[in-house]
Amino acid sequence: MSVDVTILTKSDEPAWSEYAGRHDRSTFFHQLSWRDLTLRFYPCEPVYLLAKVGGRVTGILPLMVARNGFFGSKLASLPYAVLGGVCADTDESAAALVARAGSITRERRLDFLELKQNYRLDGDLVVNEDYVTFILPLENDPDIHWRSFHNEMRRCVRRGRESGYTVTYSTDIDSFYRIFARAHRELGTPVNSRAWIEGLVTAFPEQHRILTAVDGGRVIAAMLVREYRDSMDAVFGYVLKEHRNRYPLYVMYWRLIEEACLKGLKTFNFGRSIRESGTYTFKRRWGAEPRKLYYHYLPNTKMARDVSQKSPRRGRISRVWRHLPLPLANTLGPWLRIYFT
Repeated sequence: MSVDVTILTKSDEPAWSEYAGRHDRSTFFHQLSWRDLTLRFYPCEPVYLLAKVGGRVTGILPLMVARNGFFGSKLASLPYAVLGGVCADTDESAAALVARAGSITRERRLDFLELKQNYRLDGDLVVNEDYVTFILPLENDPDIHWRSFHNEMRRCVRRGRESGYTVTYSTDIDSFYRIFARAHRELGTPVNSRAWIEGLVTAFPEQHRILTAVDGGRVIAAMLVREYRDSMDAVFGYVLKEHRNRYPLYVMYWRLIEEACLKGLKTFNFGRSIRESGTYTFKRRWGAEPRKLYYHYLPNTKMARDVSQKSPRRGRISRVWRHLPLPLANTLGPWLRIYFT
């Protein structure tokens, strides 16, 4: 039987959610709640594709049209997310979804199609493999991990525990956002709005928590943590420069790994990094395994090679952004963030 690919309608949303909830390659970002959150804050148009064979769902592909003057117009799965992409039961359904996405890209005269996958698709696509995510398979006993760490790692955790700050969960969005905004300025990236962070935590209250290191009533480090299915994910983590020699992130990561083990979770995800970057090295020291992410593009599209964080265009913007006064960066950041998808 042939594969029928259609754009998702309201009546098919329960079928989408059921399929995304059980497919082993679907991600947090395949949830329709993520789509709804994105549309609240960013000017995108959803084009969610559903593949069916004989009336049965055999694949899904969440897509959004994002247009901007910095990096061109694109059909992406997904903008403002590190992953998305095709989930399908068969190669035929996957190919049909990609083909329909390519047709929509050309019909709407968009500059390019971008599919962010945690596995490589078949077919004639340009693939960017600059990014990896770091996954630590978890044991039920956290002491097994502790004993596996290099002596230097254990020393950093011990020194951090002796440094006088308190590591605790928090609901204080303002304190978290101050850390979050400063981190983005130093990374050279426009920051999301405070309302976006609050919206994320509010929309997924059972899946997100904020972990902080507090010294004398002041937050010196913060992490945003996500639990989804059988994984705990470090979505964001940053420590103020002047407190890095007190190792709060080491203490916080170890606390989370311990908690994840004791909860019976299967993996700890340290998040995305560019190959051989500073964060790449840090995450690998925890014993996590680098796993490739595959960002796919249609061949012969003019923007296919100029969208990653390593592109010259992104580099020029980042160099300027790092030197902006923090109040100015925080004011302009949420407005410009819509262009960094």
